[in-house]
Amino acid sequence: MKPVTILVVDDDYDIRRAVEQCLAGIDIEPTVLTARNALTGLQLAKEHIPDVVVLDLQMPMGSGFDFVTELKHDPKLAQVKILILTANATKSNIWESIDKDVDDFLAKPFDITELEARVKSLIGKKRAGSGTI
Repeated sequence: MKPVTILVVDDDYDIRRAVEQCLAGIDIEPTVLTARNALTGLQLAKEHIPDVVVLDLQMPMGSGFDFVTELKHDPKLAQVKILILTANATKSNIWESIDKDVDDFLAKPFDITELEARVKSLIGKKRAGSGTI
């Protein structure tokens, strides 16, 4: 089975580190990459083509939604699963996430077990869809 790569993009070091440690410990033993802004995140995504991106919305050098737009327009990255993880869980952000074809949305503060479950679910969906047209 292909190794799993998860990219965590968040400008808050403590959140980024907590999410990285949480996800690195799940049973599928993924490679977890981190970026502190959307620009660096996009560069890492293009280099490593992650299975899942855990993404904050409010960051310097481009918002989470800017990141999603760029990702979805790149044919190599369009199938990457995206989980928004934000303290700004307004109805308008939730609706925009749906409109931009984001796969899941989780509000901060978050439960570690729920984050793990949601990411594992997205990885399962990515694997299930990888052989389809």
